Amino acid sequence: MIQRAVYSKALSFITRYRRGIFMKRVAVTHEDGRVFQRFGHTPQFKFYNIDQGKTYREQIIDTPSKKGHAALTSFLKKMSTDVLICGSLGEGAQKALKAAGITVYPGISGNADLAAISYLLGTLPKNEIVTNEHHHCEDAL
Repeated sequence: MIQRAVYSKALSFITRYRRGIFMKRVAVTHEDGRVFQRFGHTPQFKFYNIDQGKTYREQIIDTPSKKGHAALTSFLKKMSTDVLICGSLGEGAQKALKAAGITVYPGISGNADLAAISYLLGTLPKNEIVTNEHHHCEDAL
């Protein structure tokens, strides 16, 4: 059993090492073909596997039922994400994504595919971190 766990970790490391500068996994917060604007509430991610400057696989995956930056960062890490393209995100999400080794391109809006193409071409702007404020709305009676 231990050998299987070690083998699994080694395989994961080798896969990520091989990605190096050639292969990246890019995730875009996604809804209806557009970049979703609230990272912690995104209903799905669109993943683009990029190798040697070309997209070779695209995949839309619904996010886990548990939302929030911790759950979504863990999900992205589990999915071997290297780059996140998103709208706004809070300070906690910024720290969690940085700790997970995920490069963030915040403040992006519009078509998700065009954002991924802009990343591929090296023209996607690396905006300052765009934060959202958390509002806990309660109905006043």
